[in-house]
Formats: sequence, C-alpha cells, structure tokens
Amino acid sequence: KGIEGIIRAIALLKDKFPDIKLVIAGDGPEREKLEKTAHDLDVANRVDFLGNISRAETWRLRKQSELYVLNSMYEGLPHTVLTSFAAEIPTVATDIPGTNEALYHEKTGLLVKPDDDQSLALAIERLLNDPKLAAELAKNGTKLLKEKFSWETHVKTLNEIFESVVS
Repeated sequence: KGIEGIIRAIALLKDKFPDIKLVIAGDGPEREKLEKTAHDLDVANRVDFLGNISRAETWRLRKQSELYVLNSMYEGLPHTVLTSFAAEIPTVATDIPGTNEALYHEKTGLLVKPDDDQSLALAIERLLNDPKLAAELAKNGTKLLKEKFSWETHVKTLNEIFESVVS
C-alpha cells in the first residue's frame, strides 16, 4: 500500500516537524524491508510498526491521529478512506481510480500523484500547517460519507431501483 513512500515522505518532513510520527498498523512480508528503509533514512525513531492489531485498536488509533495517509497504487473503493471520514480526520491519498471516486481534492481530502514522495510530503505538510483546512476537509469527508456511502443512502437507492422495475 505504498508504505515505503510514506516513510520517505516522513524523512522529508522530519526537520520541519520534529515531533512527526508515522504509525503503521498491520503486518506482512515487507515489514523487515520497511524497517530497514526507516533506519536507513534516519527516521526509525519516528515510525512505529504495531503489527496486527484489533479493529477496536485500529479505530482508537485512527481517532487519535492528526491525519490519515493512503499511498496505494491500486484501490477499488478505499474503505480505509471512508473509515477516516467516519473518524473525522483529514486524509491524503493518491489520485488513482477508486480513491478519487471517494476523496475529492481540496473538498474531502488532498490527492497527490502516485509514486511521488515530494508531493506526498507537501500535502502532509499542508495539512499539518493549516489546521483550519484540515478540519474543513475532515468535516466535508464525514458529510460525504453520510450522503453518499451510508446504509440509508444505499437502501434509498435500492428502493428507487425496485420501484422503477415494478412500475
């Protein structure tokens, strides 16, 4: 999911934001390589690898975060972005199909070019430096979640489809 690029972005930001911290939940075959990247870029003390954690812990962690970053190269519907909307935190994500259908640039989050560590770092920096923008994006994301992705919206759409078929 592009974690290495996020680590590189943290390395670009470490001098401007001495307290910056990247928290990575989950585990997999890339962990050792990612830990080495963090060490090589001198940000190992700024990257926490939590391993596998429960959904409840993931939710608590997300609610405590200042922002969420999704740096993937491929997504269907990015549930992690929708979860960030529900947690009311601003989001930075790559401008790819799927993600850009849920996250609208400068409306519900910030989109960056895929595989561009500098753009990723600049978007993170922008949100950290502009709490008003971050709050507005988070609020708009939560609103979009309720309007477009809620169960109520899906049920209403299904009812409309059924009514059109019946008539």
